[in-house]
Amino acid sequence: MARMLGRPQAELLGRPYFEVMPELTTGRYPALMQQVWDTGQTVVEHELPAHLSYHQPGETGYFSFVYQPLRDEPHGPVTSIACVTIDVTEQVLARQQVQHLNEELAAINEELTVTNEELHETNSRLLRTNADLDSFVYTASHDLKSPISNIEGLLALLPELLPEAVLVDAHVAPVLARMQESIGRFRRTITHLTDVSRLQAEFAQPAETVSLAAVIEDVRQD
Repeated sequence: MARMLGRPQAELLGRPYFEVMPELTTGRYPALMQQVWDTGQTVVEHELPAHLSYHQPGETGYFSFVYQPLRDEPHGPVTSIACVTIDVTEQVLARQQVQHLNEELAAINEELTVTNEELHETNSRLLRTNADLDSFVYTASHDLKSPISNIEGLLALLPELLPEAVLVDAHVAPVLARMQESIGRFRRTITHLTDVSRLQAEFAQPAETVSLAAVIEDVRQD
């Protein structure tokens, strides 16, 4: 006890409790001891904070203790009080640290949950965008086939409708050739769009749920 209080035993013996421990006069300790005097009942407390003389400034110790009433006769009045104290500071600080880490972990998990929900919403929007794009590509590739075929048919009729002199004109012939080339490129573009739409439908990978925390941990380790 003397070592716990940071005082020589000679300074403790025969002196009032709170005289040798003035640090405890501002806490619950005086009221608890008075309760033992008044009721004659044992008081047990766990992990009460206290700042004793050997503690550093701002440092707090934690103590579990028993105030046990003593009597000269079995049913006589309380004549003194025995105090048995255990320093549980290390256990309390360790538990507080674990609690703090758990709170930090809970906050991180909450952030990950929010991020995961945001990613899920983003993925949903991307899926909708891809679906809209596929629909556009499919519609465009099919809706443009008919106009291109009509233009190609009209262009094929021009040699039959135009006079020979016009067809061999130095300005007309190159224009007709470029028109024919443009229609060919347009047809190839439509074919490519159709192929893209078909390949996306054939090789699209189904969406799957992943653990965002595991992905972040893998990235962090890399």
